[in-house]
Amino acid sequence: MGSALESTDVRNKLEDLSGVVPKPGENPYDALIEACDDDPAKIQELYAAHRARRNAQQRARFLSPDFTELIIDPYLLRLENPAIEPGFVRPTPFPRTRVPPSRTRSRGATHPRYPAARGPQPANARQEDRRHCMTVWARPPNHVLELAEEVQRRLRAAAPHVWLMPAYRMHMTTLELAFSRTAAEISALLAALGRDAVRALADYTATPARRRAPARLVRPFVSYDLSAFALSFVPASGHEPRASPPPAQPGPLDDEHDDHHEGEPIQEPGQPPRPDRYTYHHLRRDLWARARAAGVAVDSRYVVPSAHVTLGRYLGDADHATAAQRRRWVDAIDEVNRWLEGEVWAVAAAPPGGASPAAPRRRFVGEWIVGQEKGFDVRVGTLWYGGGRTVLLGEGF
Repeated sequence: MGSALESTDVRNKLEDLSGVVPKPGENPYDALIEACDDDPAKIQELYAAHRARRNAQQRARFLSPDFTELIIDPYLLRLENPAIEPGFVRPTPFPRTRVPPSRTRSRGATHPRYPAARGPQPANARQEDRRHCMTVWARPPNHVLELAEEVQRRLRAAAPHVWLMPAYRMHMTTLELAFSRTAAEISALLAALGRDAVRALADYTATPARRRAPARLVRPFVSYDLSAFALSFVPASGHEPRASPPPAQPGPLDDEHDDHHEGEPIQEPGQPPRPDRYTYHHLRRDLWARARAAGVAVDSRYVVPSAHVTLGRYLGDADHATAAQRRRWVDAIDEVNRWLEGEVWAVAAAPPGGASPAAPRRRFVGEWIVGQEKGFDVRVGTLWYGGGRTVLLGEGF
């Protein structure tokens, strides 16, 4: 049997570089909202500052004369190259769990935290990825997938040996409820959450309030470190042009009962309009609160101000062995980010007649309205690399 494998998280901690420190015992997403005076522009600034500082940090590491090695994911490496460890297999399917109807719980009640299953495995144990998790994913709409694939294409030209996330597996983790547990522990957590709470999480973006004031993500940018690279976004501030294609018709079932125009922000009487005041960070806060209200403890690895879709990982140093190769890689990322900022960020929605003849080039859209086309994907199993199974996929708009 092969030696115990170490997750990349152990060597590659995702630090919060925003400067905001959550208060113990409280909803961890409230701290940033309070630090920003509930101002969408300030929230965007902190998300942007976090990714800019992290990119600067990682660029320095790639170009440092003291560079030693990339952080290679040993699980993915064995899955992609079975010759490394022939006994290593893809994980068994996560067992289907009957999710009972939610029971009434007192506010603030918690389900006991399940200890992570770590430690030595029996000598005859089958080698596989046993890091089971439970998360709430946001699935990118088609126009974001098209943009992600274009970014992958451009980056692969500089590093042809990287592993690329297939488009059908792409996702953004909006809430992580538990990670690196056994299948039995995740089954128990899912049962404790209950069917009603699962549906409430999955369909949250389809509620009338969220359709009237959806959370928008804008300004895509390539973020990277020594283990992976991703397409990251920041919450809209109210100043970015609308760019997404219109929602698919017909609309949700309860539109006939909704007196508000689709996309119109909810306003208190006498208050001036405040576009995008409900941000993606508010959305993360509310999902966390819903899970806690259902009576489960939320055990996330991190709550940093980041909204990202993993694009790929490194499987070896063939593209990064020399200083010249590493310089080429970071320069390629910088070039893609200049292209995104110069040609994608400012793209507005196409006129009703489509693109004008003066703009024949392919038009990529950098806005993501969370919930468009697909609701949240409540997911369990070995979720790294886009795996696992869906418990419930919520309604899109």
